[in-house]
Amino acid sequence: MKDSILHQLHVVRSITLGTAADVPETQLYIIPGGYNNSIFWNLGHILIVQEQLAIHFGNVEPQLPDDYMRYFGQHSSPISWDDAPPPFVDIVSLLQSQTDHIVHCLGNRMDERLRKPFKRNGMSMNTIGELLIYSVYHEGVHIGMINAMMKLLGNSQR
Repeated sequence: MKDSILHQLHVVRSITLGTAADVPETQLYIIPGGYNNSIFWNLGHILIVQEQLAIHFGNVEPQLPDDYMRYFGQHSSPISWDDAPPPFVDIVSLLQSQTDHIVHCLGNRMDERLRKPFKRNGMSMNTIGELLIYSVYHEGVHIGMINAMMKLLGNSQR
């Protein structure tokens, strides 16, 4: 099971990176009607949520600059940014290296119990492995959002 979870982290991140590479630069920062955020925001959000889960529940050393939470955290939006966000190339680079870092730090700890359960919708995740499965789900949700935005913006590749 451990190897399957770790494999899925890499598979899903590969899909994320492929999707990011397919987004025309002109569409990255547009917030389509009916949405609160841009494709760029969704990619940054994937990055910070993966890190936040690893830090808070797996005791992994932070790898991202502190201000990334301000840009990409829950309830944030490009609409409220008062300065320039990190460059897209930096987000992609960090997405590329993040999975290996998480696997290195947490890969042998799949059955380790979390200090405090992670709860969503009345359900608890109690181990590192369960938490990583959730992070794969979360990433997939945001890739779905990105794909929908790309279609709405007229990109027929997805």
